[in-house]
Amino acid sequence: MDNGLQVSVDSKAEKTDQADKKYLLVTVTYKNTGSEPVDYNEFDWKQTSDSANMKDPEIPVLDEEPLGDGSLKPGGTVTGFVAVKPDAASTSYFGNIMDKEALATWLLK
Repeated sequence: MDNGLQVSVDSKAEKTDQADKKYLLVTVTYKNTGSEPVDYNEFDWKQTSDSANMKDPEIPVLDEEPLGDGSLKPGGTVTGFVAVKPDAASTSYFGNIMDKEALATWLLK
């Protein structure tokens, strides 16, 4: 990204939450290589189904904490998961929750 932010999808794992609902936990990493603080938020991500239906992340009831939100100082790194439906075909990163165009997309199948 032009602000020095590097974003990656590192792994995915199926998980059943405490309410017995299934999710795909997508582990993502943000690294700030720029000179200014950069904000991050789990709602910077959207999932897309095979039928091209795009939705915000899910909110499972788990012992682990999701990515959440915050601000990375220059040189900072944060890793966390974004929960999507198990049938999600892809996940896309948007620069912020207001953006209409994805900056990057990763296939999940």
